[in-house]
Amino acid sequence: MSELFIMRHGQAEDPSAATGWSDRARRLTDVGVQRIQAMIPAMKGLDFVPDVIVSSPYPRAAETARIVHEGLKIDAPIQLADELGADRSVLPFFKIQLAGYLESSERLMVVGHEPILSQLASLLISGHINTRIQMKKGAVIHLHCGVFGKECRGVLRGMWTSKQLRQVSNA
Repeated sequence: MSELFIMRHGQAEDPSAATGWSDRARRLTDVGVQRIQAMIPAMKGLDFVPDVIVSSPYPRAAETARIVHEGLKIDAPIQLADELGADRSVLPFFKIQLAGYLESSERLMVVGHEPILSQLASLLISGHINTRIQMKKGAVIHLHCGVFGKECRGVLRGMWTSKQLRQVSNA
């Protein structure tokens, strides 16, 4: 069994002239950066420290992954997966890539976007894509996961909002 941490990117800028009106180009806001940084002490204290981070290549997710990577002092480089992009279906990542990541890492973190991440958690927990899970910006879902044959399955250990993790950090 592996531990899986599913994390949504932090607060990002709105599409604007600065991003060429592109969703893909959106970066974290200063507040988004500060909030992700403020979560790091709680992530350490709760032992939410992965061996490997796999992230969407979109800037807001990749920046979130970089802040976590540096803050938690992860040795392995961040791996970018186009399949985790905000405009993608979760099914290729779930059916083709996730098992390999889980089998090669005891503690994996996936960083990306909604609704892909809640769909991933839903598939792992229930086998269905439409369980009513919704992740706020900066939220982390913690699962224990295994690969059984070619199927990935998970048990929910907890779901934390960014605000909850920041409060734990400040306690």
